Amino acid sequence: MKNKELLGICIFIICLFPLTLNAANYRAFSAKPFSENEVRFIFLGSSGVVLNSAAGAVVIDPATLLDDYDLDQLKTANVVLIVFTHSHGDHFDSGTAVKLFKATGAHILADAMVVGILEGKIPRDRLINGLNGKTYGFGKIAVDVIQGKHGSLINLYRITMDRVRVFHGGDSGYVLLKNYPSDIAFVPTGIPSPSASPLEAIKMVLDLKPGVAVTMHGAEHQLHAFEEGIHSKLPNTRVIIPVKHVLKSVIIND
Repeated sequence: MKNKELLGICIFIICLFPLTLNAANYRAFSAKPFSENEVRFIFLGSSGVVLNSAAGAVVIDPATLLDDYDLDQLKTANVVLIVFTHSHGDHFDSGTAVKLFKATGAHILADAMVVGILEGKIPRDRLINGLNGKTYGFGKIAVDVIQGKHGSLINLYRITMDRVRVFHGGDSGYVLLKNYPSDIAFVPTGIPSPSASPLEAIKMVLDLKPGVAVTMHGAEHQLHAFEEGIHSKLPNTRVIIPVKHVLKSVIIND
């Protein structure tokens, strides 16, 4: 969706079940058909997100945020890819990663440390060390790997699902992102990340110029500081402060 003007963005709350991902969430999450340029997502907490589109589903930084029921439901969700930004415990858990792989058979794309932890537990042909600046293809899903900063270096990702480009910023501080314009941007706004802040997240969004910006991490005052900053600097960008386990659908209109 390069060189396009966003004429409209439709955002629908499909279900509201704030305490658990239940059967209704999963039915709506995977229900077909998908509208053109539609991405559905469930925010898990921290930087955990489950995305779905006509191209397939992607699970990002699930940490320990998926229980056995969730893993069982994801068996039928056409999960194509599991992505980890780095090995910190609020992003990655090896036990959950292995269970999720066994439930879905999906490829795992991660930084070198996560790959090292999972070696011998995941088949080699399903475990990919994501290198900065490289693009990886998984059917109709393509992933650009971008180097982030969070004390040490971590991986950030721009995931193109059919035609919709989704950026995920882990809990990184600002890095130059002007070469990765996106339609939807998940950005970290602060606590408990020492590298993230509303200002750093706003700078990310100014580079990415998405139609929709979704907050991750951050205390309530940081989430709202980010929202106010975006409304001031990019009034055409819609800000979503997600609620855990609320399924939402975003349709990007050309």
